[in-house]
Amino acid sequence: MLERKFISFVFLSTYDTSSILIQKQREREISVKNSETVNLQKETRDLKEDLRKKEEEIVLLKDMQEEQGRERSRMETEVTNLHAENSEMKDILCLKEREIRELKDRLEEGARKIRELRAEVREMEEQLTQAEVTFPLEVKRKYKYTGIEVTPGQREMQDVDAISTTMKRDR
Repeated sequence: MLERKFISFVFLSTYDTSSILIQKQREREISVKNSETVNLQKETRDLKEDLRKKEEEIVLLKDMQEEQGRERSRMETEVTNLHAENSEMKDILCLKEREIRELKDRLEEGARKIRELRAEVREMEEQLTQAEVTFPLEVKRKYKYTGIEVTPGQREMQDVDAISTTMKRDR
């Protein structure tokens, strides 16, 4: 009987040892699985954090895109306004160039008239100089024969009348 007990004990002992080994194996597996779980949880947290950062970046990029769209719209409006202003300036420039041409024409016409008038003045001055030379002789001859005494004031009036008559006659 003792033998039976020993065999039983050995069997139980072997069973217990086997059970303990299986249990230790399971504990190791559980520990490994727990480690894997912890690692996976950490990796999941890290991925969630990366996802959160990427979502924030997406929001920022969308905001930037909207701002760039508004800025583009402002720039297009400004370009349109500048084109309109440029067109107006070209119209104004054309008008001013036409005014300048007209003023130049008027200036040239005025200069031509001034040249003509200066030529007339020179001609009249020459006629006056010639009249001054010939007039006293004519007056002396005229009044010498009549015997009329002429005062200096009357002589000047006669000089002016004679010059006018001479100028009218020369025209």
